[in-house]
Amino acid sequence: MNEKKTANGGELPTDVAERADSASKPVLKQTQPQDFSALITAALPLADRYMKLQEARFDSIRQRDETAGRHNRKLTYALLVFLGLIIAAMTGLTIIGKVTGEALLFLIGIVVGYMINMVQGLIYMPWESEPEEN
Repeated sequence: MNEKKTANGGELPTDVAERADSASKPVLKQTQPQDFSALITAALPLADRYMKLQEARFDSIRQRDETAGRHNRKLTYALLVFLGLIIAAMTGLTIIGKVTGEALLFLIGIVVGYMINMVQGLIYMPWESEPEEN
């Protein structure tokens, strides 16, 4: 019987060596056009489910943003009215001489800083912020 040497020096019978050689070679199979159409037909329900999932995801994101926008507008209007009343009261007290002008200026500075911070919070929603890099 003929024997063939292996990489590690051992010997294999010729028929075993031939089977091992043929098993390591990939077998190429011709694909037919109907194979592709069957694949596409099988993938269509999955693609449809994926599109419905993405549509539902985007709808929930849109609804979340609309709800947050309505809430933020209501909160902003209430805070602006409240801060306006405080500034108006302080202005009245300044006019009649009960409070100095520096106190009114200090209060207006604090309110403006708060409003800038509030506007920044409205522009950049918490879930849209970029993660901080360390």
